[in-house]
Amino acid sequence: MNRQAALDDLVERFVMNQWITDLALIESEYERRQAEIESAFLAAFDEACKQSAMLQQTGGKGKAVYIYISLLRTQVMEGRAGYRIEVYDENWFMDRQDCAGVWEADFIFQPLFARMEALKGQLGQYARKVTVMDIDQMIQLELITYHTLTIELLKEMVPRLLPRSEWFESMVRSDALKILAGEYRDASELLYHCRVTDENRQTQELGADAL
Repeated sequence: MNRQAALDDLVERFVMNQWITDLALIESEYERRQAEIESAFLAAFDEACKQSAMLQQTGGKGKAVYIYISLLRTQVMEGRAGYRIEVYDENWFMDRQDCAGVWEADFIFQPLFARMEALKGQLGQYARKVTVMDIDQMIQLELITYHTLTIELLKEMVPRLLPRSEWFESMVRSDALKILAGEYRDASELLYHCRVTDENRQTQELGADAL
């Protein structure tokens, strides 16, 4: 068995479609820890909004226009699944006033981390044709699926939890504020969009499914 055949065999036996099994574990863990998970998200979200609101009070930051929730890939290799929550004004990525919190989505990624760690114990049967570096690369590829699961959860969770965020309510926001999720300063998906009609100036706060 050459190196490519060894890699293909390992992926087919231990990696391919394993996320389906993990999904049941993730759902179970979320149900068990829902209050804790949502509280941790709100704490990180509130921290970012608080920093923005405090700067606004001193004229150091404009209205919040974007809130970006991004996966920190650099933490993945440390066995962590951090999501950075950042508030930007109209300057977007040129906004130099850092207002951020970090939410740990461990309950989603832990099954992947545990499975990949266990996979390292299978390397002996491949006679050094597959290495730990190959496992690390597999993690980077596999995490895309778990990141997608996280975004789907955020689409449901963010609009529902916003009324519970004290500092989100205190922060000065644009009439067209958007909350997005993706990878750090990369492609993103819309989670929430706040619109104000021109006719009656009534706020319409919409989740992604309503757009």
